[in-house]
Order: sequence, then C-alpha cells, then structure tokens
Amino acid sequence: MIAHFIQRCFSSEAFRFAGLRLGLHGTSLLLPLLLWLVLSHAQVVDAAFLPSPAHVIDSLWSMARSGILLADASASIRRVMLGFLLAAVMGV
Repeated sequence: MIAHFIQRCFSSEAFRFAGLRLGLHGTSLLLPLLLWLVLSHAQVVDAAFLPSPAHVIDSLWSMARSGILLADASASIRRVMLGFLLAAVMGV
C-alpha cells in the first residue's frame, strides 16, 4: 500500500502535473507584470495613474532608505489591527 503511494507520487505523470502547475503559477505572476510594463512603456495610461515598474521599485527603495516606508507601514498596520480589534469587540 505504501509502496504504491510512493510510486504514484514519484511517477512521471506526477512530475508532469507538477511542472504544469508550476508553469501556470509562474505565468499568473509574470503576465500581469508584463502587461504593466507594456502599458506603462506605451504610455497607454497616464504615468500619474500607472507608473512604470522601474519607477515604483526606485521609489520603494528610496522610501526604504529614508525610513518613510517603515513609518508609513507601521501606521497602516496599526490601523488594520485597530480595525480588527474593533470588529472583534463588536462581533462579541
């Protein structure tokens, strides 16, 4: 029984299915990023509404170095935790 289970787990069909799933997961992540890159590069949408990925990463890096990102993230996390606490109290 256990040998049959192990044989099924390591069969070529199982690896093929795992490869297909991995490919679909990778495509699901890369396709929106590629679409974002193309739309921002073609200037289909105003840069104020859809900045390029490079601009976003650049801004993220500069905010992280200056400490603004940590301060803003902690304020957001505090708001989320307070909202969750209020919802839990109201739900009881």
